[in-house]
Amino acid sequence: MSFTSNKNKYIRHNPSNRVPGLIDSSLNTNQIFNGDYWDDCLLPMYFRQQTNTVLVLGVGLGSGFRSLYAANPSLDVVGVDIDQQAIDECNQLIERNFEHHPILIADDALNYLISSKNTFDMILVDLYDSDGPVTDTFTSSFWTYLKARLNPGGIVAANVYGIANHLERYLDESPLKSMAAAAKQSLKYIKVAPHRRNTTIIASGSPLNKVYPIDNNAADNIDRLTLKTQYLRSKHLVPFFDVAHQPVRHQFTFEQINHLQREAWGQFLAEFNGTLNDITFISPRALVETLSSPDTGPCLLQSILEKCEHLSVMLPTYLGAEIHNRDMKLDWYFEYLFEHAKDLSTDKPYLWFNFFLPQWISMLNSKPSWRTLNFSEKINKCGGLNEL
Repeated sequence: MSFTSNKNKYIRHNPSNRVPGLIDSSLNTNQIFNGDYWDDCLLPMYFRQQTNTVLVLGVGLGSGFRSLYAANPSLDVVGVDIDQQAIDECNQLIERNFEHHPILIADDALNYLISSKNTFDMILVDLYDSDGPVTDTFTSSFWTYLKARLNPGGIVAANVYGIANHLERYLDESPLKSMAAAAKQSLKYIKVAPHRRNTTIIASGSPLNKVYPIDNNAADNIDRLTLKTQYLRSKHLVPFFDVAHQPVRHQFTFEQINHLQREAWGQFLAEFNGTLNDITFISPRALVETLSSPDTGPCLLQSILEKCEHLSVMLPTYLGAEIHNRDMKLDWYFEYLFEHAKDLSTDKPYLWFNFFLPQWISMLNSKPSWRTLNFSEKINKCGGLNEL
């Protein structure tokens, strides 16, 4: 059973007004529980007899508090963030939008874990800097400090990487597997929950089997799939076209690839005979909005595959990056891939097996409504799943 269906067994939709002024789009929704990674992080709370105290490491602007208080309005929550400005802004937003107020502390997360004597039923780890998850979260010592702050039977839920620029800083080509090993060394029981773009590691000193069946290969499998579909692309020789439209090959970092491909997208869409012919620079969101329209999406995708195949590798990444934050109408996309699966797998096997098929499956898992439309059966009929 999926995490979403498990969760919906206990909480169904819970309509709520939109929260104004919040930057994190996971809060700007008509549903408290909307498929965001916070839902996966908080899932253990619903299967635990009592969760009264929660520590949030990495507050940002407070994207997790809404789901936390929806789960238990009487929770005692402490939030820690190294950025004083973020704490100040978060406090203002909380005052305006929430009845219950957490205690917010401006401090380095590791320093707080070392110096504090408080213990918690649950610790949420969402520690990112501009390059991805902070390196401390991958060390055994960090997880030892987390364990010291847990009450008996307490749970740690860590939100970790899922996109290529989060991986480049690590020399180890299996960083998630390394983090899982560090968590298991300190907290014995772990579960790796795959998500659309991010991954959740659940860890506890008590068995998690009732909620999460233990899969010893999960971290390794996610590393393999993530590296295969995203990270390796940033290390390979990727073709771009110079002003003379001649293929140029260099070895780029992910950031350089992202910038160059955005420029290439802008040039392509400027020449594309569609509703976006006035756009000269394309943002990921504008691209997703174009693709989410059944009027422009199929035509744009077909044109990309015919004229600019090297750009098409970014489509699954952009769609996967936005899909969990937006109510997007992408039924046409699934139908298109199903109808063209045989041709794509035969004519463009590299694109199909390394990008479209894995992301198709990932996106399908993120939307229960799509599973009800028999897309799962269609994927199985397409073949090639063993290649993953």
